[in-house]
Amino acid sequence: MIHGFSRWTLLILALVSIGFLFDRLLKKQDFDPLTAKITRIYSIFLSIQFLIGCYLLFSVGSELSWNMKALRFHMEHATFMLLSVVFAHSHAMWKSAEHSKRLRNTLIVMILSVLCIIMGVIRLKGMDYWLSLF
Repeated sequence: MIHGFSRWTLLILALVSIGFLFDRLLKKQDFDPLTAKITRIYSIFLSIQFLIGCYLLFSVGSELSWNMKALRFHMEHATFMLLSVVFAHSHAMWKSAEHSKRLRNTLIVMILSVLCIIMGVIRLKGMDYWLSLF
């Protein structure tokens, strides 16, 4: 239940992070502590969401006696979400890089993180779910 509701908060955090990074990059501003805090909040919240999802996966898996044919889409969803978490936390690799490079690379991995989330939700819900929103 909380996993489904908090996805919208995660979406807002992702959009704010990407927008903030994009704005800083266009204005050629430095990677300041506020930028680091915003990206860190997104990464932490995504990690919490992933842990809740892992708990749900193990609950569903035990209910289905770990029938992998029935769990295929859940496992694919979890794999994409794990990739998303890895991308979201990889911005720390450029901690000592110059500000413009750090902003650019952080923006790239945040976008990759969001794309992995979209792919994971498509694998779980299907494309019909996304088309019905419009």
